[in-house]
Amino acid sequence: MGRGAPDRVRRPQLVVAVARRGQGPAGAAGMLVGLLVPVIGVLAAIGLVLYFTGAVVTVLRARSYSHVPFPLLYLVPVAVSLALGHAA
Repeated sequence: MGRGAPDRVRRPQLVVAVARRGQGPAGAAGMLVGLLVPVIGVLAAIGLVLYFTGAVVTVLRARSYSHVPFPLLYLVPVAVSLALGHAA
């Protein structure tokens, strides 16, 4: 990458680290509140799916294929819970 490339593109492990600290706790709190208010839970799950999909895309664009499983570990359970909630 060139000099102007952000750190998250050059080092995809930062994407995973940010995902662990940034959006995760807020999204998890939203999903817990969503047990009482379903609309908030659905919105939190949609936000987390979009966030972690962006993390996967960023890792793929950086061609760091060995790091793809890490954001997927967070994406899959959220997507499954969203799908199961929609099916109910």
